[in-house]
Order: sequence, then structure tokens, then C-alpha cells
Amino acid sequence: KGHAEVLQRCPSCHECTFPQAGCEEGHNFKDFESPYSCRAYGCLPYAPLDKCQCNSECRKYKNCCSDYSERCEHAHGPVPPSPLQPAEPAAPAGPYVNHYDPTNPLRIHVNPVRSKNYFLIIGDWGKAFVPGPCQLAVADKMRQYVERSKRYGLNLLFIGSVGDNFYWSGVAPWMWERQWANVYKVWDPRSSLYHVPWLSVLGNHDLGNNDPHALCPHRSPKATIHGQHYASNQFNSDRNPSRPDHGCTDPAVAAKEPARCTKNTSMYWMPDYSWHYELPEANLEVIGLDTNYHTIDTLGGNANGHMRAFTGCGGRDAVQ
Repeated sequence: KGHAEVLQRCPSCHECTFPQAGCEEGHNFKDFESPYSCRAYGCLPYAPLDKCQCNSECRKYKNCCSDYSERCEHAHGPVPPSPLQPAEPAAPAGPYVNHYDPTNPLRIHVNPVRSKNYFLIIGDWGKAFVPGPCQLAVADKMRQYVERSKRYGLNLLFIGSVGDNFYWSGVAPWMWERQWANVYKVWDPRSSLYHVPWLSVLGNHDLGNNDPHALCPHRSPKATIHGQHYASNQFNSDRNPSRPDHGCTDPAVAAKEPARCTKNTSMYWMPDYSWHYELPEANLEVIGLDTNYHTIDTLGGNANGHMRAFTGCGGRDAVQ
């Protein structure tokens, strides 16, 4: 009935009476990330749909998540509560405008012989909390294919990630390393996928659970560029400070925090909901379209995520 229930019923793989992904890899459920934790939710104000809370009044109401003290109270200080009915934030005025550079900002190398270039497409990848055996197998096949293609003189331009990228509930800050970089070996110089660009769009499962304000950035903006608010956890780091290497393009920051800045997510490119990317040397324009408007009834990774996608934004009408 879902991974969350399994976490509650099975304190360890040895105590499970049914097959469960992860046990065959030697994992213990205590190593998994609980979906009901401050690490999963973030240190946020009162959220009525969450199973436990991560704000400064949770002790008063005896509903703190088990890791509240470690994650929020001591590490970041108490989080002030918010009223149950906050004042309605001002909705953006005027049309939505994209602000990004489409002219090969990642400096993708193009073979001058057009037929020597290719790209890969992947979607619905990942597994809740830890990589699953299928994801690991696909990642291995991808690396093998790219290695073999190099021997034939073929050039990988990019990987197109077409949605449900951090299945099943979208990305939280700790997932970049565990569920993307470590799986596809994008930070490993020995890997054929090292620093290969990922051009990505959001799927319905990327919204709601871990990304409740992606559909209404004016309510809880992470960044504002030319008056345009941004709030998605998968957007580029200039509009998303939750990326592990946020700010590391500044040489001073990179020199001060080398360990953090080696966690390079800049090749995972998502400047906005919809975008285009130009590779004139290959006579190629890549267009990424967010089509979640047509799947509004299936937003979120589960029922809780579906509700969070709407309640965090002020209702279904606000999302539409």
C-alpha cells in the first residue's frame, strides 16, 4: 500500500514478512528516510496536512517530528509558527515571463558531423528514499551504452529528463546526491556520464509532496528575478537556494566551502517550467514543455502530496 506504510510496519528487513525493495541490497529500514520527518518536510511553519510538525510550537502541541530537535531546533534555530489562515499573498500581475539564457549556457560540445551526435531520454526514474534495483540497472546500462558509443566516435549531447524525475515525491535537498549523482555517477570523473548535461522538465510526481509551492511561487518564493518569483526545488540554483551547491559559481564561495561545492548540480538544467535550448552547431533546438496543467487531478506522489499541491497554494483554482 505504499512505502510510507512499510516504514511503519517493518523496523528492519529481517522483520518483514513480505518482499520489499531495498532489503535484497542489504539495507535496513532504519537507514531509509522517513516521509514523516523534518528532513523530509523541511523546517517549515505549521502545515496542517503533515503527520508531524517542524516549527517552534510543536513542543507545545506535542506534535513534533522525531528529528525536530536535531534538524530544526538546534541546527537552524526555532521556526516561528504561521497562523492557520495567513493573509493571501499578492498574485503576480501581468503575464509570466521566462528569464534565462537559451544559447547553450552549459557549453555542450557538438561534433561538427551532425550524424555523430545523439542524446538520451529518461523519465519516471528513481524510487522513494533509496535507489531501487531497476534504477541502478538502468543507470548502469546508460553508462555502458555511452562508453560503447564513444568507441564508435559518437558524441552524447545531453540527457533529456522528461518528468517524475525524483520519483515518487519530488526532490528534497538531500536527494541530489543519493538519488541522482551517486546513481548515475555524474560526479565521478571515471564515469561516462560525468558532467553530462541533463535538460529537465517537471512531471506530476515532482509536485506537491516535497515541492508544495512550485505551482504558486509568489506564496513562498525561493528567489525573485526581474520581479518574477521562483519556488521549485528542481529549478537552477540562481532561483533555488536549496540546491547543494548554491552560490558555488562565486570563486570566493568555492574556495571557502570546497567540499560542498564539489556537489555540482549545475549540469541538471531546469531554468523554468517550460524552456528552449539552442544548439545551432547541431542545427538543433530542444523545447521542454510543462504539461502538468493537463494532469491536475494527479499532481503529487500520493494523496497527501496531492492535497499539499493545492492547500499550499490556496486551492485548486489558484493552481489552475
